[in-house]
Amino acid sequence: MRDDDKLVRQLSLVAYLMSQQRPVTADEIHESVEGYGGMSDQAFLRRFYADRGEIEAMGLKLAVERPTDDPFQGDLYALPPENYYLPQIDFDERELSALHTCLYLLEGQFAYAEPLRLALQHLTLGRPSPLDDHAARTVSVNLLGGDYSPEVATHLSKIESAISRRKTIRFTYYSIGRDERAEREVDPYSLLYLGGNWYMVGYAHEREATRLFRLSRIQGRITFKTRAEHDFASPRDFDVSRYRDRAPWQLDDDSATATVGLSPLVAWWVAQMFGTYGTVDIRDDGSGVFTTEFTSTSALLTWVLSLGSEAEILAPDTARAAAKAALEAVVERHNVMPTLAAEPAARANSWANSPALKWTLPLAIASLKREPS
Repeated sequence: MRDDDKLVRQLSLVAYLMSQQRPVTADEIHESVEGYGGMSDQAFLRRFYADRGEIEAMGLKLAVERPTDDPFQGDLYALPPENYYLPQIDFDERELSALHTCLYLLEGQFAYAEPLRLALQHLTLGRPSPLDDHAARTVSVNLLGGDYSPEVATHLSKIESAISRRKTIRFTYYSIGRDERAEREVDPYSLLYLGGNWYMVGYAHEREATRLFRLSRIQGRITFKTRAEHDFASPRDFDVSRYRDRAPWQLDDDSATATVGLSPLVAWWVAQMFGTYGTVDIRDDGSGVFTTEFTSTSALLTWVLSLGSEAEILAPDTARAAAKAALEAVVERHNVMPTLAAEPAARANSWANSPALKWTLPLAIASLKREPS
């Protein structure tokens, strides 16, 4: 049988023991701690000893006293501060400065921004708080892409819970390559931050394969598939490092090889910035050829076309044809002059017949006829 109230009960037990200035009996715990009320004595003892074992497994050792003056009195329980509080951590100024920088880089832009702020406040108690440094507030750095939003932050929190609990999730996903929306059922394995955007790695039941999902393309709510404690077991051979440090055109698994011609103006820069995503052969004149694996033609085109006339897709023929079609579409749309819609006659008539015009027009004419003073 599931015990949905276990977490609340254990937190209440810890809070109750910390608030008491003396050891307490099991009967007092039974009466005072939320979650134990209404249980029979036997049910309470089973739950209490199970909770005590789990709490102590987390490192919170309860102190147990057995009174010698009254053999009929039961054990007494307490949670000494030294068994709960971690040793004090002393940070030097450089470490506090690093924490301060992390706060301003991440504040409001990831799921646990507020706990980070509270943790930093606790760490700096007794020191001048860096949170009050007005000079630092004049600097703003945004590490996330433009697709980050409160909805993405909500998705992050939900997916993190699903990963830790091994829960299968369902959601509506927009696939930009196929320009379609479809329902997805996924076993989430891990979260990744790539190129300024958050991605989820998981087993897609519809594709029967591991896939990457961009969180900004998840639409609506994310729901759990079942009410079970766990829905799947993470595969032992899963290695999240296979998905790190990929270019935007390399995020899926099924890949092909592309070659891109580079002018001397950008060849050295591509070698420095994108060399880890493929190989760059620099010629004697400074030009080069970039060879890279790709899984998304549209993402590859977005990058290559952003370099303008300094880069050209050489192969494969399908990607080259897609680039040509995209450029022709741009030329066509910029060669057609826009047409301006005529003002609706109803709007012109309504203005000419408006009461405001009947009053203001004679006044305007009279003011024009009036001699200047």
